[in-house]
Amino acid sequence: TIGDLDLLAETDRPAELVEHFVALPAVESVLAKGPHKAAIRLLHGPQVDLMIMPPGEMGTYLIHFTGSKEHNVRLRGIARDRGWSLSEKGYLRLSHDGEDPAGEDPTGDDPAGDGAELRTFSTEEEAYGFLGLPFIEPELREDHGEIEAGYAGTLPVLVARADLRGDCHSHSDWSDGVHTIEQMAEAARRRGYSYLVLTDHTISLAIARGLSIERVEEQRVIVAALNERFAREEADGTAPAETPAEGFRLLHGCELEIRADASLDYPDELLSRYDLVVASVHVSRRQTREQLTARTLVGIRNPNVDVIAHPAGRYIGTRDDLDLDWDLVFREAARSGTALELNGSDERLDLSDVRGRRAAEFGCIFTIDSDAHRTEELDNLRWGTAMARRAWLTPERVLNTRSRADLLAWVTGKPLRVRG
Repeated sequence: TIGDLDLLAETDRPAELVEHFVALPAVESVLAKGPHKAAIRLLHGPQVDLMIMPPGEMGTYLIHFTGSKEHNVRLRGIARDRGWSLSEKGYLRLSHDGEDPAGEDPTGDDPAGDGAELRTFSTEEEAYGFLGLPFIEPELREDHGEIEAGYAGTLPVLVARADLRGDCHSHSDWSDGVHTIEQMAEAARRRGYSYLVLTDHTISLAIARGLSIERVEEQRVIVAALNERFAREEADGTAPAETPAEGFRLLHGCELEIRADASLDYPDELLSRYDLVVASVHVSRRQTREQLTARTLVGIRNPNVDVIAHPAGRYIGTRDDLDLDWDLVFREAARSGTALELNGSDERLDLSDVRGRRAAEFGCIFTIDSDAHRTEELDNLRWGTAMARRAWLTPERVLNTRSRADLLAWVTGKPLRVRG
C-alpha cells in the first residue's frame, strides 16, 4: 500500500550524503540527483526520495514532510495573509506587491534570494508558533479541523503507547495462536503490562480450533494456576523487574463468534463467568448489509459482550470491510457502553482512523489491542495506538489505559451488564 518513501536528512555535508544514498546496494535506478535532493527506485521496491536540510532548520521541513497537502496549503494561506511565503525551507517575507522576492529557486541553494528575509526554526513548535498556533501532532495534520482547534485552544491530548496498561485481545496455541498460554502471559508481564486478556476463539470457528465448553473449563484452571504463581512471585520479590506496582494478571476471556444466524457461540451463563468478552464476525461475510449489521448489533446489545473486535473485519489489500450501517453501529455501541476495538494487527488496522473518529463523535469508547497470535505480535499495540491518535482519541476514551482494577470494575458496572 506504500506509494513512495520520503527521507529527510540534516547534514552540513549534503554532497557526500547524496553520493552515498544513490550508491546504496539496494538501488535499482537513480531517478534524480542534485546538490540537496535525490530520488531512487529500490530493487523490487518503491521509489525513495531524499531531501537534505541544513542543521538547525528542521522546524518547517518536518511540518512540510509530515503534513498532508491540505494541511500545508492551509498553513501557506495563513502565512501569506501575514505577509510571508511558507515552504519547507522556512518563511520568506513577501515583497510589497505580494510576490516572493526571488520566486522559485530551482537549485535550492539560495531559498531567500538576494537580500530577502528568510525565517527558519529549529523546532516544529517554533515554526507553528510563528503563525500563532500551538504544536499540532503529526497524526492530526490532515486539515480535518486541527488548525481551527489550534487557534481555539481545543486540540486533544492524544493517547500514547505509554498510556496503555494492558491488552484486551490475544490468542494462544489453544486456538489459532503459536505460543502457549504461559509464554504469552510471560511476554506480556515482561513488557510491564498489568494484564493481558486471553481471548481464544469459540467453538464454531473450527478453522481456528475454537474451544468447546469443556476446553474452556480446562483453560480456566490453567489461567488460575498461572495467576496464583504470579501473585506468589510478586509477594516474595521474584517477579520480573518490569512488573508494575499493581502486579500482573492474566485475565480469562474469549473471542466470541457471532454466527451467520445472529446467534452467539456460548450461552450467557458461560459468558458471564469470563473476565472480559470480545465478540466478532468472521463467517458469512457476503450477507446483506441489514443481516451483517443485525449480527453486529447482537454482539453490541448482549450484556455479557464487552468489546467488538476488529469491527470492519478487513484484511488490508485482501479482504474488504464488512458492509455495515456504521452510524447505527456507533449509536448502539455508545448507548450500550460496548467498546469498539482499534485492532493493531498490521494486516487489519481496524477500526480505521476515519471510522474511529466518527465513532468518537457518537460518544463511543474503545480498546487498543494487539490481536497477538505469537509473543512478538504483542508489539502490535504501537500500530493500534497510531490509528487511535489519527482518530483524535484521548486516553480517557480508551479502556485499557485504566488499571486492571478499574477495567474489571467497568466490566461489572457498565450499562446493561448482567453478571451470573
